[in-house]
Amino acid sequence: MKATINGFEDVDRLFEELDQPQYFATKALETAAPYLVEESKKAVQRVTSSKATGNLARSFVATKPKKNAYGNFVVVKPVGVDSKGHSYAARAAYLEYGTTLNGRQKNEPAPWRQAAVNAAEAKCTAAMEKVISDEVDRIAR
Repeated sequence: MKATINGFEDVDRLFEELDQPQYFATKALETAAPYLVEESKKAVQRVTSSKATGNLARSFVATKPKKNAYGNFVVVKPVGVDSKGHSYAARAAYLEYGTTLNGRQKNEPAPWRQAAVNAAEAKCTAAMEKVISDEVDRIAR
């Protein structure tokens, strides 16, 4: 259902009820974040092939929504350490950028981040649009 606005009184009422844009941003991000988490897991699994134990992929989580000077955001990242005490965040970075030893390439880069973003973008956008549309429809009734 789409919001129906009939006249300036409806517009004024809608804006009065939208005086908490942070609420909408938080709800939209919380709804969209799981799609990026899932696509990050899939992207890491694709680039690691048989080398992966799956623990790195399972370590991805989304932070709670935050706001800074650039806007509202969540961070999707690997957390924790593997059985050898190595950070999953470091392992993800090694995959993305590769590693060198004495100036020579040791492990080739296996980029996964942009693939995850590209795969999740449409799903995240649709999820956020639906949350905002549903909230506007609720308010406009």
